[in-house]
Amino acid sequence: MNCPYCNKEMKKGAISAKSPPLWTTRNKATIFKRKDEISLCNFVGTEFSAAYYCDVCNKIIVDLNETVSYLDLD
Repeated sequence: MNCPYCNKEMKKGAISAKSPPLWTTRNKATIFKRKDEISLCNFVGTEFSAAYYCDVCNKIIVDLNETVSYLDLD
């Protein structure tokens, strides 16, 4: 994937957290996803949404339609 800011190639990876990572607008941590939140991994935490990092712009783009397993990452 190319960076939408500088058009350079981005590095593919995933975002990890001890509890299931969620996108949320709430200021209170939770382990259960609410309907207005977006989960970045499956429930057991073995598959994650793909995340691409640009080391030029220092940006991370998360692709919710593409999943990766930690076993597939080098």
